[in-house]
Amino acid sequence: MRHDPVARQALDELHAELLLGTGDVVRTSRDGGLTVAWSLTWREQREAGVRPVIAQSGRELS
Repeated sequence: MRHDPVARQALDELHAELLLGTGDVVRTSRDGGLTVAWSLTWREQREAGVRPVIAQSGRELS
């Protein structure tokens, strides 16, 4: 997918610079890869119930 390197780089930079490598960047897809999302999460954010930072391409994820 052409958006993968761009979205991944943006979240990887946030992960490295702001979270000092303590988070997780995860790629998910559906519709045979037509809808793709990359999310950045970290422990404190998950424990607080805050939604992850998301970059997506394709149809809106629900």
